[in-house]
Amino acid sequence: GRQVEYSWLVERWQQMKAGILWIEGEAGIGKTRLVNEFLGYAETQGSSLLQVRGTQSQALPYAPWIAALRAVPGLAQKASQCTPHTALLDYLLSEQSGPPPDLPISHADPPAMERQRLFKAIQALLRVGFMEGLILSVDDAHQMDQPSLDLLVFLARRWIIVLTCRSEETPPDHPLRRVVQPLRLEKQCCRLKLERLGDADVRELVQQLAHTEQPVLADQLTGQVGGNPLFIIA
Repeated sequence: GRQVEYSWLVERWQQMKAGILWIEGEAGIGKTRLVNEFLGYAETQGSSLLQVRGTQSQALPYAPWIAALRAVPGLAQKASQCTPHTALLDYLLSEQSGPPPDLPISHADPPAMERQRLFKAIQALLRVGFMEGLILSVDDAHQMDQPSLDLLVFLARRWIIVLTCRSEETPPDHPLRRVVQPLRLEKQCCRLKLERLGDADVRELVQQLAHTEQPVLADQLTGQVGGNPLFIIA
């Protein structure tokens, strides 16, 4: 039921060198499944992948990105190849609770300078830690803190980011929409909104689940849940 959207995603990915592929829709509409199918295909074409999940925790800036980097086997060992960012990366990836004495960020530095050092350090790590064709997959991007969103936009100028967000939790004034606006103006952000399944798609899904045609059941489900795949499967 998502062949058109899947084809759109593949075509845009093939056309882009960097930027954001934005997939939005209500909860349960099939965003994650669509993206996972696409990512599986992209990996067969030689792409590497870093998966990031948005979180509502505000305890630590950049927490979604740091958690994703820490989860990659062997990535911490490659920080030594990222001079002059090694000390900063060692700190980020080691789960230490306090800053090391040689952290190359001075409290006298302006916040913008500190942020740029961090962004360039993570960029350097991604370059040495992953093959060419890296795709950054960001699920539930609407839940990210503002620093994590700023990093997302920075990295989108170097790599392709496939992000998902819930429409009902991402109003027009949401920080995620505001932060990607420059990329949209530069035509580096392509947006796809997933709609509910149509009657024919619901009948096809029900047939796949029941292993036989169930037109009456499909029509009942369409009337009850309005084409939301999550509730049809449930």
